[in-house]
Amino acid sequence: QIDVVGGHPKVGMDQPLHSKTRSENDVASWQKRINQALQRRKDNGNFRRLTLTSRFSPNNNTTTSSSLPNQQSNQETIDFSSNDYLGLAHSRAQHELVDRLYKQELSKIDQPQCDMPKKHYSLPLLGSSGSRLLSGNSAFAEQLETWLAKVHNRPAALLCNSGYDANLSVFSTLPCDIVLYDEDVHNSIHMGLRLWQSATTDSSISTARRRSVAFQHNCVTDLRKQLRQIVSNNNAANPRSSIIIVVESVYSMDGDVAPLREMLDAAASFNAAVVVDEAHGLGVFGRDQQRESTTTRLRSTAVGGMGVLAAMNLEHHPALWCSIHTFGKAAGCHGAVLCACDPTIKEYWINFAYPFIYSTALPLHSLVTIRASYQSMISSDRGDLLRRHLFKLVGFFQDKMGGYLKRYQLVPKTSATSIAQTQVFLRPSRCPIQALQISSNGRCTVFCTRLWNLSQQSIRLYPIKSPTVPLGQERVRIILHAHNTIEQVSYLMHLIVQTLIAMQLLRAPFGPIHLESKL
Repeated sequence: QIDVVGGHPKVGMDQPLHSKTRSENDVASWQKRINQALQRRKDNGNFRRLTLTSRFSPNNNTTTSSSLPNQQSNQETIDFSSNDYLGLAHSRAQHELVDRLYKQELSKIDQPQCDMPKKHYSLPLLGSSGSRLLSGNSAFAEQLETWLAKVHNRPAALLCNSGYDANLSVFSTLPCDIVLYDEDVHNSIHMGLRLWQSATTDSSISTARRRSVAFQHNCVTDLRKQLRQIVSNNNAANPRSSIIIVVESVYSMDGDVAPLREMLDAAASFNAAVVVDEAHGLGVFGRDQQRESTTTRLRSTAVGGMGVLAAMNLEHHPALWCSIHTFGKAAGCHGAVLCACDPTIKEYWINFAYPFIYSTALPLHSLVTIRASYQSMISSDRGDLLRRHLFKLVGFFQDKMGGYLKRYQLVPKTSATSIAQTQVFLRPSRCPIQALQISSNGRCTVFCTRLWNLSQQSIRLYPIKSPTVPLGQERVRIILHAHNTIEQVSYLMHLIVQTLIAMQLLRAPFGPIHLESKL
């Protein structure tokens, strides 16, 4: 018998946690299922393994020095795979800033002179010691939330332990009947919606009425079509449904940016609300202090780096319900913050978001690191400098690599199916995420392995396989960073071309390969 106490299952005291004896047949049964599941993954070419990557050569966030294989030790690699867009996670200067701010906070604490705690000494120095609702809360955490809310132009903010936790917290507790979501949203959003469809958080919303419906990726026309269909189904027997729309600002598989203004306007016209996941927009895009506030054009080199919503001046849009900002990408640290359009939403999460309620809070050092990351991202003398260099590399890579692939593309003499299977191309992207589409899991894996060896084990790229992406759209993801140099990007492009030619996926040019160019 299982009882539910405090919102989570509790095993009855009269029931054993497990059987004291287990037959060999039972053991063989679970072992067989595990082996079969793993073998299916291997047969499909999407078996996952943990790999060790040699430490990256960070160049200390400079934009002029170069680090190529013949200039570096065997223990260093060139980073074209991490989510550290601005290089803060690799930056010695950023580490020194965190260390300095952390010591300042520690100096404010009246530490005891012995191991016996004093009554007035309550702030843990290492772990936070508990969840935010118990012993894990702190004045620093609340001050940081207030400051983050101000930075993101929202009345309330709530810290979470990770981007995944943040999405589970938001999407498992949505106060609505119907969710419309972009078909390419992240796994964490799907998992949150699964919990939402079976949860009983809000007794006023029947689980039987809850529905989640996907719309075509970044397609405002299809979004409006779905909204009209929902509204047309409203009648006396089926009262007006409350709708929340879920999108990401930047999508991690292709690096494409959502048409947020058009989506928010569509939501407003149907009295729907919108949640925007800014995981890959934070730190990269942002508000430009030099432009008029009425301008809606996206500025990738904008000062501020607070995300696509800020870049488009949409933080106060009436349809925006909340945004989610993850710190594990451009911020170079860990955690996330939920920014709500109303303080009561924060109270709602504190009461009903189980990942927040039952997780040990982030420790002081993590909170200081978050504050330091924001200081660097929003500063015009550092954050803006890093972004400007980063987007010069993005333009250079798209122009040179994309053009070269088009020029020397193989043209099969057989069916259209063969064309789809052999065609290699660079997907258009105006952000650091670049996707080189090479159909089939096997080809993507072989490409990454060959390039790793050709680079003398200095550049490791990773295949993005189906079912993570649709079958036939497998690709290799390449991430450009502010700590990369023009020489490193040129070297990477040479390796890509040489590898594709060796795999007979690209025509060999007559004469030497010319890809270098000045920014």
